Amino acid sequence: LIYTSVLGFATMLMEVLNLRKFIVPLAVIGLAVIFGLNLQDWNQPSTHFNDMLGVSNFSVAFSGLALFITMIILVMAGEYYTNDENHISDYVAILIFITAGAMMMMSFNNLVMMFLGIETLSIALYALAGSKRFDTRSNEAGFKYFLMGSFASAILLFGIALVYGSVHSFHLSLIASFISENSTLPPMFITGVILIGFAMLFKVSAAPFHFWAPDVYEGAPALITAFMSTLVKIAGFAALYRLITIGFNNGTPQTDQMLYVVAILTLLTGNLSALAQDNFKSLMAYSGISHAGYMLLIVL
Repeated sequence: LIYTSVLGFATMLMEVLNLRKFIVPLAVIGLAVIFGLNLQDWNQPSTHFNDMLGVSNFSVAFSGLALFITMIILVMAGEYYTNDENHISDYVAILIFITAGAMMMMSFNNLVMMFLGIETLSIALYALAGSKRFDTRSNEAGFKYFLMGSFASAILLFGIALVYGSVHSFHLSLIASFISENSTLPPMFITGVILIGFAMLFKVSAAPFHFWAPDVYEGAPALITAFMSTLVKIAGFAALYRLITIGFNNGTPQTDQMLYVVAILTLLTGNLSALAQDNFKSLMAYSGISHAGYMLLIVL
């Protein structure tokens, strides 16, 4: 995580040193080295930053997938931004910072670290979704994603605050202990869990929180749409799975019922809405929504 963040700053420094043509090769080679370092943690579980981050085979596998996807996107980015080379360091650095945020979402042991990962990823995406400055649809996509994402972040924070008010801790292990020790969970805790669930379902574009996805996918640059439909969705589901299995003891009856309804609604909405699309990127957005339904069935 630290190496990935440093790599992002290094690509910005290359711009200052007027080494623009080396930015993409440096980023790809750096991510390949970090990919190798990440694999060394396989079968070597550990915790860091006062147990806020946990290294496990789960986090190693998903972090490796995130790094691999980012490498592929950056290889394409070299050609994609040929006509906008003056800003290529900005695009590459932001893509790497998104990867760092995704890695936090894949290895958090603490709700604060989960929130930091989500915001690191989301704020960078808001900028990239509207990065075609003279394209009205790109501007609309960035602004709409920013507004919707801000509401989702506020709901997530409110849910985290309610859970903290009940458990007096942000750590997933202590939240799991609280659930196992209390046969009847307090309403404040259940409300907090449901609000956190709503925010996470927004991040993975599950119905009925999917309404932002078609417009944002259609208006964002094609390269960013590819990034959003792969790495961002994978990070969202990794965080949701980690949250449910570790923090919420494989879910409470309330969360299970909510996820069943959302999964069925997502499958129906994604597949039926896709039939009426005549724009390819909108079609891909609804395809991603339906895939989110299948992934929710796996989580269940």
